[in-house]
Amino acid sequence: MGGVALDLGSPISCSGPPHPSEDETPNNQLRRENADLRERVARLEEEVRAAENLHLRNRIAQLEEDVLAARWEAAHDPLTGLLNRAGFLDHLVGLGWDKVGAYLMVDVDDFKQVNDLFGHDIGDAVLSTVAQRLAAVEGLIIARIGGDEFAGVVIGQPTGWQRFEAVAKEVVRAIAVPMEIRTFLLQVMASVGVAHIDQPASFDETHRRADAAMYRAKELPGRVARWTPTLDNSETEQHKALASTVFRSGSLPDGTGEALPVKIPRQRSQRQIG
Repeated sequence: MGGVALDLGSPISCSGPPHPSEDETPNNQLRRENADLRERVARLEEEVRAAENLHLRNRIAQLEEDVLAARWEAAHDPLTGLLNRAGFLDHLVGLGWDKVGAYLMVDVDDFKQVNDLFGHDIGDAVLSTVAQRLAAVEGLIIARIGGDEFAGVVIGQPTGWQRFEAVAKEVVRAIAVPMEIRTFLLQVMASVGVAHIDQPASFDETHRRADAAMYRAKELPGRVARWTPTLDNSETEQHKALASTVFRSGSLPDGTGEALPVKIPRQRSQRQIG
């Protein structure tokens, strides 16, 4: 019977399917994926830190702006933008009282009549215009201390009255220029009292002297008066007490000024007050 011929010359392979390369093993693939994930997480964390730092810087910048705005508001009058009472005092402290040559008190005469005749909106516009003109007077540091009253100082050595008198006259002249407020042409007048600091005096005493001179100025054609000791002889005790406490009281009482008649020269939109 015939048999099956076997070829015993060729070796029989007992190995299984070929092994994958080392880079293709599941463990290495997982390690690569984890490395990619860690890199993405690191990038995201860096972006978060950058955003947080930017937000923090922006927040700090906003807070600094808020602090500056609050300080400005605390030291300035919201209507006119001038220094207010507290800001004026702080400014003088920083400046040094020995640098001041003269102290001025400025009062808009019969300002109540402006509010009564034209309303408070017009009155506010008049005060704002007066403030702008006072701020433009050369050599004068000015503040609104309440209502229609302003206080100012002139820097320099008190070597002569003429220089300070010239500043006071310029204040009167500047305020007296007619102003166009909406449909009205208004003219307001001001009185200026000057305390010439030619001898040592406290701030409160200097303010009282300038205030007394201001009331004297209301009786003079030029509306400028300089304090002299003779003014104290005619000043009432009530007015002395008011002037000495005006900066400490926090507000100015109403009805402390003299009431002069309102002059209406023409029957049209032009009005002269004071």
